[in-house]
Amino acid sequence: MSSLDAIDPDTGNVDMQRYLQAQSSLVTAIANETRSDAVLEVKLMKVRAKVRTSIASWDDMTEPVASKKTRFLSPVGGLGGEGWAYAATADMALWNKNGMLLWKKRRGFALLAVQSGMGVKYHERPLTEVYANRGAMQRWLDATLAQLTPSHRGTTAGPSALSPEIQEQIDKAKRAGEKPE
Repeated sequence: MSSLDAIDPDTGNVDMQRYLQAQSSLVTAIANETRSDAVLEVKLMKVRAKVRTSIASWDDMTEPVASKKTRFLSPVGGLGGEGWAYAATADMALWNKNGMLLWKKRRGFALLAVQSGMGVKYHERPLTEVYANRGAMQRWLDATLAQLTPSHRGTTAGPSALSPEIQEQIDKAKRAGEKPE
């Protein structure tokens, strides 16, 4: 099922119940087939990021489009002050094995174009270049998935170590009569 199937053609509104039911059956099938307790769905999307004084910002993310040296030497902030650049955004959803949505987050991932030298031209930045920077990837994962992890690093995951948001979803499932995982 396409997400477009959940749009009411008369009103143009999205029928979230219909959309979530389709997602739920897919998640349940994946969880059963892989014998998993949860499924993390990640969609990477190409978006436009606003650029101001050589800093791009989009979806809770900021990243320079030029090196520090280029930004320092440029009298107008590199790109004439304002503009846009292509970037990637991660749209994530964590589902339990019964297809219940536990957590949802949208966060900027990486710039897909960066400034070349002192000019206003961009060169494409492939995602493989982003993935190769292990330190930056780890910082992004830590910041993005912070809500899902215990607040104390040395703590093993267990009912008391869950984030308040996840614990609230589990409690909600119990009240609805579902068996939380």
